[in-house]
Amino acid sequence: MLVLNTLFFERRIDSKRAAGLIQKGATEARAVLERLHERGMIEGRGENRGRAYHLAASLYRRLGQTPAYVRSRGFNRIQQRQMVLNLVETEGRITRAKAAELCQISEDQASRLLRNLRDGNDLQQEGRGRGAFYRLRNARKNAHT
Repeated sequence: MLVLNTLFFERRIDSKRAAGLIQKGATEARAVLERLHERGMIEGRGENRGRAYHLAASLYRRLGQTPAYVRSRGFNRIQQRQMVLNLVETEGRITRAKAAELCQISEDQASRLLRNLRDGNDLQQEGRGRGAFYRLRNARKNAHT
């Protein structure tokens, strides 16, 4: 019940937060989350340590709060990709931190997203480490002008 209540108000939970709530170890917390998932009460997203959970669509429907489900579920990869490209087209560049904030994901997930966009020839990386940022590739810029 503590996990479900927290999910209702905070929209997302991971195993570390769940462990603190139920005052058990991470292994027990993951087991609780997986049981709730198997019963169709929550949905999981991500993998391993990056896995987060939110209330299932059926619960939001019963509560008459379907838009809240869409918000809690977050954006899918295609939407994240498009949001990043739109921001870069508007502002000229994006950093890892800005991508994480924009897409509401961790900085590690933002790094993977930006790396995929770079490897897919949508973006080019400039700089390294903390000073790195990404711009549109020249071919993409010319296609939009």
